Amino acid sequence: SGSLIRVVESIEDNGLGYKNIAREIYEAGLEPRYLFCPVGEGELMTKLALALQGHGTKIIGVTVDDNVFARNGDFHSGVSQSPADKLVTAYSDFKPLLTKLCEKYGHQIITVSDAEIIQAHRSLQELQINAEPSAAAAFAGARKYLRETGATMNDDAV
Repeated sequence: SGSLIRVVESIEDNGLGYKNIAREIYEAGLEPRYLFCPVGEGELMTKLALALQGHGTKIIGVTVDDNVFARNGDFHSGVSQSPADKLVTAYSDFKPLLTKLCEKYGHQIITVSDAEIIQAHRSLQELQINAEPSAAAAFAGARKYLRETGATMNDDAV
């Protein structure tokens, strides 16, 4: 089929796959002002934040309302369903560390609605970019964040 399959996280690499994403960005000569990523349990954003210390890139994590990072406290008991089902998370071991990293480095976690996710997913499909809704949430978050903060086309984002 000509598809490229690439394993990002595995047991064999001691969990370095997500950190390698950050390394690849900088090895490609990119110094983005913003990096957008979906947040479920928070592992991806946590590892990116640890890998990007000192680079000046602001990480914007994007999640849904029914995620522990969108609520106060360590446990959110009222989870329901979302098209971005991988982001619906009642509890995360990563919350204390990721919260500290966000405070220390100015990273943020924002929420998007199911309607925003569906719209972003459709836009990606129209561009022939295959992504499932949980990944499309990052694109929905980028649209929302950049629109609300007044960022310009000169602000590089990944």
